[in-house]
Amino acid sequence: MSLLPWSVSVPRYWPEAAAAAEERPIRRWSVLHACDEVGITATVAEAQIASGMRPSILTARGWYRPLAHQSDPVSAVSLIHEWQQVRLWRQRLVNELVEDWAEVLHAHCFAAAMAGLRGSAAVVYDLACSLGAGISPKPCAWLLRSLRRAEQFALSRAGAVVVHSQAMWTQAIQRGVEAQNLFLVPDPVEPADFIESHDDRRDATITLFAPGNHHHELLIEAFAALVGEIDNARLLLEADSERAELLLAQAAEAGIVRSVEVISAAQREGALSQADIVIASAPGDDSPGATLISALLHGRPVLAADVPQHREVTPQGRGCVWYRNDDARDLAGRAAFLARNRDFRAALAISGRAHLQATRGRMVIARKYDDVYRHAFQRWHRDTLDPLRKLEIAQACF
Repeated sequence: MSLLPWSVSVPRYWPEAAAAAEERPIRRWSVLHACDEVGITATVAEAQIASGMRPSILTARGWYRPLAHQSDPVSAVSLIHEWQQVRLWRQRLVNELVEDWAEVLHAHCFAAAMAGLRGSAAVVYDLACSLGAGISPKPCAWLLRSLRRAEQFALSRAGAVVVHSQAMWTQAIQRGVEAQNLFLVPDPVEPADFIESHDDRRDATITLFAPGNHHHELLIEAFAALVGEIDNARLLLEADSERAELLLAQAAEAGIVRSVEVISAAQREGALSQADIVIASAPGDDSPGATLISALLHGRPVLAADVPQHREVTPQGRGCVWYRNDDARDLAGRAAFLARNRDFRAALAISGRAHLQATRGRMVIARKYDDVYRHAFQRWHRDTLDPLRKLEIAQACF
């Protein structure tokens, strides 16, 4: 049986340690977020501002950006370009910002992490994906190998490594990152997304909504079985216009076309607001558990596929009922149970929102980053006392 991350680094997850952390005030860290894309850091930076930290955002071009949801265009890069980025980050971080260096450099890309190891600040490496995942191996494979070795060096020398999912935790451990230097921090949720659920409608129709799913055939099969028990149900499917016609044809073949409606992604918010039950199939290419999180934030009870990505969001099933993945009969049976139990649906909605607030609220995530920065800062302060260590970092980086 594989170990869970909290069983590897036990002291950080003991109830006594958690209680002590809750009592300890969050330090007003001066944090520099170094990233290729501002949009991926804005939510975290906003959560840190709310907690009293002093974050700034810097791109490779040296531009400070407002803390808002926006993105710089990111195109496919080559291996040579990746090394050029390291040199560019070195200029920004070492040559130009030496006087205004932050206490913590939160690097969201390999190039910034590699360049920052030579600077006078603690480095936190935010590992969103493996190096080379979107990089072409041209012009030669040995250059990719050299980059992977360099990233291995950055992973081992950073004061702390942050991952955002269980899958990335496992990959980091497999790549040799020490458990005591590895932190699993989920992405914070937006406070504005917490919408009170008012299930006051007196109409008899039970609406099931399946947003962003990739298991439409399974859903139609399950719904066909459901209408045999619940004759006042309707199903909303989210799909693009090219697939809509095919789905309606499948619904007609199953004899349920009058109870099925296909909507676009632009109509998702409205569908969530009127749904009695949200169905979260196993995640596809979207971020793990995104459909489940969105539904819980909107105060909707969820029928969720019992897969690791969903268990990671709510391990005990707070706010949802599990169904066996790829089992249409099990899905139909559990949907029928929820459709008949309005009070239970309301209890699920309250439980799900409370769980996300307790595990992914802004202050909760800010406190987790406070733990990360304290660990990285202490490790950096200890290592800077060793001159040979400084020479090793300088030689390895450049």
